[in-house]
Amino acid sequence: MARINSADDQVIAAVNVYDPDKGKQHVEIYLRVESGPEGARFGLGIDGSASMKGNFAADIPALFRKPEQNIMQPVVQKLCGFLRGLSSDDKVNVIYWAVGKAGGEIEPVGIVDEALEQKMKIEGPKTKNWGPGTQLAPPLKYYADAFKDEKWAMVLFITDGEIDDLEEAKKLSMEIGRQCAAGKRGYLKLVVVGVGKEVNEKQLEELNDMFEGSGLAFPATAKFCAGEDLDMWDYSLASDMKSLWDVMKEVDFGITIPSTLKILDDKGSQIEAMDEIPMKLDFEVRAGTKNVTLEFASQTIVQPLT
Repeated sequence: MARINSADDQVIAAVNVYDPDKGKQHVEIYLRVESGPEGARFGLGIDGSASMKGNFAADIPALFRKPEQNIMQPVVQKLCGFLRGLSSDDKVNVIYWAVGKAGGEIEPVGIVDEALEQKMKIEGPKTKNWGPGTQLAPPLKYYADAFKDEKWAMVLFITDGEIDDLEEAKKLSMEIGRQCAAGKRGYLKLVVVGVGKEVNEKQLEELNDMFEGSGLAFPATAKFCAGEDLDMWDYSLASDMKSLWDVMKEVDFGITIPSTLKILDDKGSQIEAMDEIPMKLDFEVRAGTKNVTLEFASQTIVQPLT
């Protein structure tokens, strides 16, 4: 799968183009919809491993530490405010992860509402040690359990380095995916936000692509994403982000827009015509198609596919 730059960041959040198969290519275009789905719940996991100390200015003695040196304080507060604005209960479940023994433990910060968001201090773990490693499976299990009865949930994981238990995290993700496909739990989206220069993007791509070819899909009776293939993981690099909405680029709110849409290929042939527009456009083009044209709401966008 190739990620293609959006032709209009205000309208198109993400474009994915898959490898040719039998003369066709599968295309996914996610539209930017700035309102959350009904019943949405959110989590925010902050990497508390030792390599993150510099981002919290925790490697500077408290006596000499300046507030502006802790870059995580404003980042976490902004993310909390952003996610609360989309949440149905105006709250975010925040934890530190990759703390304690082998970086395999978590430390809850709390269920953060507006009042707590304004006064909380994001300075790193308080009751557990900074982790010597970065294990993703424990916080994944924590949130999977916390949101097991929710119809729609999303978690952001902030990290700056290598994931030490990638295979274990993938195994657990597949187990959760099977539960989604069996209708035993609702929609769950997991997004890693990589900060700094030491992020292992290859690992994040591996997570992002892990459900390709799995055959897992949401049930036809699911409230969100009914019948759609499972795509649980995504990632964003902080250095590439233009706005907080970039973490939502592959998130499906299950929302439809009351407007008509036509999709044309690079030869002018119509691919799709819709009387209402889903947040996720899913269609096929002939292999090698250079671009598609979206015509809707008195607007025309030519979106490259290469």
